[in-house]
Amino acid sequence: MEIDDIKKCNYLSDEGTDEEDCDDLVVSKNALQERAISTLSSLAWNDPDHHIPLVERIWLSPDHVKYSTRKAAMEHAGELVRRDKLIDRVLHGRGAKGSILRPFKPTKAAALEAGYYRFLRDGLWVVGQEEDWQDEREEVWLRRQERIARVKKDRGEAARVKKEATLQKQKAKANMEKGISAVDVGLPHKVITNDTVVTLLDSATCSPTCSKSDTLSAGSVELQAMESDNDSPPDLKSRRLTPSTHWRLTQQQIDLCYDAAVEHYEKVMYTVKARALFTELADGFDLLRERGRGRFDMELPVFDDPKFSFLTDLERASWMPVVRTILGEDVALVHKGVFLSLPGSEMQVYHQDGPHLTTKYQKPCHAVNVFIPLVDLTRKNGPTEFCLGTHILDYEYFAKEMVETPLAKAGTPIIFDYRLGHRGLGNSSADCRPLVYLTYSPSGGKEFKDSVNFSRKRYIKIGELVEKPLSREERARRRREVIV
Repeated sequence: MEIDDIKKCNYLSDEGTDEEDCDDLVVSKNALQERAISTLSSLAWNDPDHHIPLVERIWLSPDHVKYSTRKAAMEHAGELVRRDKLIDRVLHGRGAKGSILRPFKPTKAAALEAGYYRFLRDGLWVVGQEEDWQDEREEVWLRRQERIARVKKDRGEAARVKKEATLQKQKAKANMEKGISAVDVGLPHKVITNDTVVTLLDSATCSPTCSKSDTLSAGSVELQAMESDNDSPPDLKSRRLTPSTHWRLTQQQIDLCYDAAVEHYEKVMYTVKARALFTELADGFDLLRERGRGRFDMELPVFDDPKFSFLTDLERASWMPVVRTILGEDVALVHKGVFLSLPGSEMQVYHQDGPHLTTKYQKPCHAVNVFIPLVDLTRKNGPTEFCLGTHILDYEYFAKEMVETPLAKAGTPIIFDYRLGHRGLGNSSADCRPLVYLTYSPSGGKEFKDSVNFSRKRYIKIGELVEKPLSREERARRRREVIV
């Protein structure tokens, strides 16, 4: 058999391999090349409707961007790696090869850049995410620095006592030579030594939260004798990182929104009860819709009041630098409202607020949602669960390993791509969980229309809300105010 022949042919049976049958089935490569072209094949080839297939080779990046050349694809891959390194450094405190970084406070520019790259990759941006990793790690570094400073304090105390003892001995020796009676050379203080801690000091390095000069000064100043043996922490001049407050609501603004949301819900429910609109409540009203058992989507007319301009004014809203980083300078507020999750509310079905504008290729973000919790989010009061990366075309399906549930503090915005998959978790706490939401899109984005979520035509107009009567305590309080 020649080398060009197809040699691999195995017939397996209970008795083994039958070589004669295998030789009969071997096809020569030369025989295939010398095969005569049939008339039918010639007619098919010469048919004017016959199209020669074109093979196009493309490279598809993880963010679903297509490239026609390998060079362009590799350049984009290098850019993605650079972005991931910046994200790891600023948002997770990881350096080269996964090394753990010391706590540091990134600038606003660095936080915006890393946050934007993370938004492009994951579809999510949590304000203050660049500081979350530092809280626990800062305590570790500071505890280490306190131990180092305590050792320096002990060494300084021991050196001072030793020096005093040496002076006492020298003075006693001089007095004895002069014929004066010797003086008591007992040690005035207990010498403090700790070989284990001294070893730790020699191998330790200084943290950026406690400079070298600060640590040295803690052990070089004149120290008082220790009154007890307890390990009280030394007075360090180390600089602790304080949490940032930019791009968030103030406590006064949080309270104002919280009271408005609860008052609106109570007014609507009292109106439903007063007018017996229980059947219509199931279909939803223009000012309140039920999004699952115990969950309500509310539109508050009071948000149009100037005192709530910190939410609606594009120049006053504190999170607008983040929104403009994502959508550009020209943005518009499309919708606003409050999600209220009552105690006992159920988990939502996994969903996306809107589909892709086209399924042919991955388009940039055309709208973002801004969620602002009015209470601290916990595992029990129904936070929002996001599936990272589902804003990218063909990756819309739920994947448990990609889930993230931000537990943000009250007034901290959570910003995500309109196409990102998410769901609200059940509220098993004893308190309600109100959350302000705002939807932004580019001001020139005429193609963005969400008639499913934001159309009032499909809901019943509830009309003028019935004022809830004052309670006995409130009436008594008002009477006292009038008398005064």
